[in-house]
Amino acid sequence: MSILWVPEAGLCVQCGTCAAVCPSSAITMAWDGRQGYELAVAPDLCSDCGLCQQVCPGPSVDFGQLAGRFLDGDKDDARLGRYRSCHVGHARDDGIRWDAASGGVVTALLVAGLQESFFDGAVVTRMRAESPLEPMPIVATTEEEIRAATGSKYCPVPANLTLREVLDRDGSVAVVGLPCHIHGLRLAQTKIPKLREKVAVCISLFCGLNMSPLGTRVALRRRGIPPEEVAELRYRGDGWPGGLQARLRDGQTYREGLYSYFGDSFAAYEMARCTLCSDALGELADLSCGDAWLPEYTESDDRGTSVVLVRSRPGEDLLAAVGQAALDLAPLSAAKVAQSQGNAIRWKKDWLQAKASLARLSGRQAPTYEQDLPAPRPVDYAGASAQVVTRALRRQWHRVRGFQA
Repeated sequence: MSILWVPEAGLCVQCGTCAAVCPSSAITMAWDGRQGYELAVAPDLCSDCGLCQQVCPGPSVDFGQLAGRFLDGDKDDARLGRYRSCHVGHARDDGIRWDAASGGVVTALLVAGLQESFFDGAVVTRMRAESPLEPMPIVATTEEEIRAATGSKYCPVPANLTLREVLDRDGSVAVVGLPCHIHGLRLAQTKIPKLREKVAVCISLFCGLNMSPLGTRVALRRRGIPPEEVAELRYRGDGWPGGLQARLRDGQTYREGLYSYFGDSFAAYEMARCTLCSDALGELADLSCGDAWLPEYTESDDRGTSVVLVRSRPGEDLLAAVGQAALDLAPLSAAKVAQSQGNAIRWKKDWLQAKASLARLSGRQAPTYEQDLPAPRPVDYAGASAQVVTRALRRQWHRVRGFQA
């Protein structure tokens, strides 16, 4: 069976793992400015080896098996996953902290890890210069390249396309991605031992939801900005919580705060597979990082603070090697971590069983997880149903207003 059944079933996370590991280079991914990356398979090149489907995280993820194989945390929490320790803090470099989405921890770790030869490159994502709404994953080998990739990208990113280059190049890398990218990476590492040797550490960004490219186009058009006139785009940065920044081809600039643009209208374009994801906190990564959505920071912090979960020995080793010089960190309780990500945990864990049932009732396929998930309650069905209806109505309203052009 061709891997194309996965996107046809609405289960593709657009991570790029399948294309990267295909031994005959039969799988390609092409950017579509409305839906994201589209898979294509060349029948004359495909050998039906099945590797692409073995590494695909779209249909299912066995968290227990993969965590047991790659993580050695001595604590296990149904909300947070397996971990060794929890922290909160930020980059010591004020420039990195100001430019980042939240605290600059990941960028600071990558820069310091590269300088200290903990790894030889880092898989990161920047926006493509000639196509500013299109993300471009790269293997960065300089501080400048790492810093240019700072900040969130609220669009589908095929970060694991870089794994082919990782396998071909000398040295090791750090891999930065969303939870779904780490799922694909771990599955690929179970099939390709060399890939396990090549990845020194993998870092997941917390992810509550991710939007299709159409969400970005609508966000711009609702503000009178033609997407084709954008020369440079950033979703976060310039302090915390940052916001949408667009520089137009005529030199004009547009800025809007995160709380203003990242609302129900933008969330209406959450990618189909993302609505059925159970992992908000990168439960299979060596390190997981994200915004510290806690009152003690949100009410007074204008530079950004990150929550950091250490899940494995490689993650702990990286912090021990470069963390003290690069980061200002303090211990944080698991309860505080869960509080900081309360909304994401509710959307991705508490409501998941209800959302999956509703998806199946509507004729969609839902992924399966080997993972402890809470049983659905009536209130979960109500919340999930309201979310589905509200977002559908918003998309229809945008269509009527012409914002989806």
